[in-house]
Amino acid sequence: MDNIKFGKFIKQLRAENNMTQKQLAEKLFITDKAVSKWERGLSMPDISLLGSLADIFGVTVSELLNGEREHSPDDDDAPDTYNKTEDIFEGSELLDSSDSDNDLNNYIHYGERLSRHNDENNVNVKTYKNTDILKIIAVICIVGAGILLVLQVVYYYLNITNGIEYPYAYEEIILNELLIVLASFGLGALLRKKKQFIIFFIGFFIFMSYFNLASFVSAAKETVIVDYSPSHSNCAIIKRNEENGKIVLFRPEYGIFCKEHDVITDSSTKLQDAQWINSDVCLVTYAADFGTVKGYAATYGDRSTSGISYYSVTNALLGTWNGADSGVDSVSFISDKNGIKIIYNGNEYSYSYSNIKQYGTTAVILSGDYSDEYIIALNEDCVVDNETGLIENGGTVSLCKIGEKSAPVAMICETVKSGDLEQFNIVTPAADEYEVYNGVIYYSYDGENTLTTPTYIRGDKLCDNGVQINKDLTYFTVREDNGARIYYKNGVSDDWKNAFIQLSGYFEIGSMGFIDENNIYMLAFVDFAMTDAFGSIKYTSNAGKSWSDRFYGTGENNYIHFKINSKCLYIDKNTAFLTMPSGNGDKSELYMSTDGGRTFTLLTFSGVGDYDYYNIPSYQDGILTVQNTMGSDADNTSLSKTFVSTDNGKTWAEQ
Repeated sequence: MDNIKFGKFIKQLRAENNMTQKQLAEKLFITDKAVSKWERGLSMPDISLLGSLADIFGVTVSELLNGEREHSPDDDDAPDTYNKTEDIFEGSELLDSSDSDNDLNNYIHYGERLSRHNDENNVNVKTYKNTDILKIIAVICIVGAGILLVLQVVYYYLNITNGIEYPYAYEEIILNELLIVLASFGLGALLRKKKQFIIFFIGFFIFMSYFNLASFVSAAKETVIVDYSPSHSNCAIIKRNEENGKIVLFRPEYGIFCKEHDVITDSSTKLQDAQWINSDVCLVTYAADFGTVKGYAATYGDRSTSGISYYSVTNALLGTWNGADSGVDSVSFISDKNGIKIIYNGNEYSYSYSNIKQYGTTAVILSGDYSDEYIIALNEDCVVDNETGLIENGGTVSLCKIGEKSAPVAMICETVKSGDLEQFNIVTPAADEYEVYNGVIYYSYDGENTLTTPTYIRGDKLCDNGVQINKDLTYFTVREDNGARIYYKNGVSDDWKNAFIQLSGYFEIGSMGFIDENNIYMLAFVDFAMTDAFGSIKYTSNAGKSWSDRFYGTGENNYIHFKINSKCLYIDKNTAFLTMPSGNGDKSELYMSTDGGRTFTLLTFSGVGDYDYYNIPSYQDGILTVQNTMGSDADNTSLSKTFVSTDNGKTWAEQ
């Protein structure tokens, strides 16, 4: 059988029928490349296709095999020897003809060749299928790389602008490497036929992987705990920097990221464990110096009926508490004015208020001489009454020993809180006043309801003149190393803010105040000489981020100073007042500034007479009021004259 002759015959028949290679291929369900190979004599069709070919072109199988017609296509008298249904293997006329033996031999040889060719075609089909699968995988890899690229761009933007991080250790580096692998493989697979691209993507993979590895080596090593509450409603993410021991609490942000919530400690020797005391209180334990164990309570809930008031958990716990389970009789505690006493397996442990640290509004940690020893958390069934600040009857708490992985013990209060609750109140300050008890600051707006500041605002470090309590603005100024920190908030909200001011050595606060949350002033004395005080009026216009000295005092003979009882008042950004009382208390001068406290001018009122002791003005509803007394040299120090101004101190009139 002549392949070339066969191919030319197929091409001739296709042309006679005005048919393209592709059209013929579609009828036979093969590729047009296969038809092209037939016509070029490079291969022969499968045996199973001969009948279909003969049917399409209106010829016999024998004519196909011989590569020519047995009669002219225009000869209408020529018999039609091809029968679609005849079986060439079962004694048809084709095999009975005089040339049948020769045709059969040719056909047998052709079958052998076709069998080999069929095997080759099967390999080619598998290759095509494998190529298609590879393309699909490559496209999936590229799409995955694109998604990761968008994710990483979003992450880096949020990290720079908002301090957003990934929850798990080295997650950023792992995702970068996955992005590199997917991009290199996907693009390399699609462009594999061009060797220069293969070389490029191999180089790209090696370079980027090396760069990513360098980032991993240089990155700070971390220990990370990601722990969900039993109800999966809250998540605690704790990260420890292995180089400096800093431990930070993160909370989930935007679903897949997290953001720093609080610094647990700046130094530790080991991050030990995270244990959920209930669904919204997680105890974090870590080791500190000399083998001590410290605890931190990550809190997520609130127990007050209003949801906004800050309250003392210690005060809420007042009463006697025993195990809620009747089988637990070896654990109990008492909370009273002296602090908290715990009875645990027959041993008693007492903690004063200075050893009790509150976290959020749901937990306290009790500290021993060296380590933190217990945590008490208010459970979800607790309701803190807004008026008394006490847990209503029926609420339970959980007590857990720190550092031993002990299971929390549910406790219920045996003290019935009904009727007269005064016996349970620790401190009841007067309206707009405060009291300090065991280092805790208690204050009140109305003289009836008592609130407490967060435990980090320690009452034993208060600056006496740096306190103001009212429903519009409340602030407490606390001494710190090399300065003071001002804690303040608007109204009755629980959103405490703070600002630090650098001061050297020992200092006193002459007075301070807020024009608003951003504009704060402070009269700070840093040195004293007899009745003179040296310092300055310090001012910030950005909520304490930076401070500047506005004024250094005034005195005789260019001797710049304040008096130890000096006070100042700002009523707006420009108008300020300053008093300069004498050391013996017989008189006091009043100065006014109209340039924000940069310069001051002495004020005198007509008709003052012997009432020459000027007090700092008070300001309310646009009216300035100054009460003048006679000072310490008067026979009757209770006598006074009052002067008022309705134009911000430009003119004054005796009231």
